[in-house]
Amino acid sequence: LLEDGRVGLIDFGIVGTLPSEVYGGVVALAAAFNAQPRDYNGVASALREMGVAADVFDEAAFASDLKKAIEATEANDAAAIVNDVIAVSENNNLVL
Repeated sequence: LLEDGRVGLIDFGIVGTLPSEVYGGVVALAAAFNAQPRDYNGVASALREMGVAADVFDEAAFASDLKKAIEATEANDAAAIVNDVIAVSENNNLVL
């Protein structure tokens, strides 16, 4: 609390640098996620590129699982979200 009654905030921040392969994956993920219609295969590929999924996996099945989980999120179905996140992780050997 500052002397004049205002609230002062100090942000020490966490600063880091993304490796180039992760940075490229983040850019690809954002592009695929924001595409209209959403590019779930692109989302799956970007997550693999970022190291979230194993190099060898069924990208189409992963994209299908992601679509189901993301659509549940957009529908605000909390139980489905939790179940889908667990299923996507288990079905696709994600590194969390």
